Amino acid sequence: MPRRGGAGGLITASRAGETGYQWVPEEARQEWVRRNRTAFDQLQVALSIVPELPVEWPCESLHARFLDAVVGLMDGTSAAADVASLGAAVIRRNMALGMSTASLVVPEPPSWPTADEWQASGALVHPLQGGMMRVWADYWEPSWSQAALNGPPVARRAAGQTCTCYPVHRRAPLTAGSRYREQVR
Repeated sequence: MPRRGGAGGLITASRAGETGYQWVPEEARQEWVRRNRTAFDQLQVALSIVPELPVEWPCESLHARFLDAVVGLMDGTSAAADVASLGAAVIRRNMALGMSTASLVVPEPPSWPTADEWQASGALVHPLQGGMMRVWADYWEPSWSQAALNGPPVARRAAGQTCTCYPVHRRAPLTAGSRYREQVR
C-alpha cells in the first residue's frame, strides 16, 4: 500500500525503491529466518523416521502443513500432489532465506509422489539408495510468464533449454521510476 510522502505526495514502491519493502525490523526478520531454519531441521528429522511421528513438530506453519500432508499420505487424507507442492514450497522458502542447497530426502513411490509429480511442482528428483529420493526445487516463477508456460525451470534445464525470464532480483535491482517490463528485458 502506498505511503504519504512529506509534501503530500505518495511514496510508491517504485519511487521508494527497495527501502519501500524494508518495513520489517531486522530483529524480527532474523527471528523469522531462525524459526524457518529450525523448522526445516525438524522436518528433515521427521522425514528420516517416517512413518513414525516426530516428537517435535515444526514450529513454522508451512513446514507443519507439509508434515500434515505427509501424515495424510499414510491415512489417505492427502494426495501425492499435496505433498509435492508443499514440499517444493518448503524448499523454495529455505532457498530464499539463504539455504541455496536446500533439499529433502523422501521415500520413493508408490506411497510418495512420483518424479513427475515432483517435477510438476517445480522440483527435481534424484534417486538414492535404499528406496529414497533427494528433492530440490527451483526458484518460484509466476505461472503467467512465457518461461513458465514452457514448463518448470528445472525441466527446461534438464531438456537443455535456457530460461529467458529471470526475476529482476537475480539480475539488477529495480530502479526508482522504472517500469518492471523495461527492467526484465
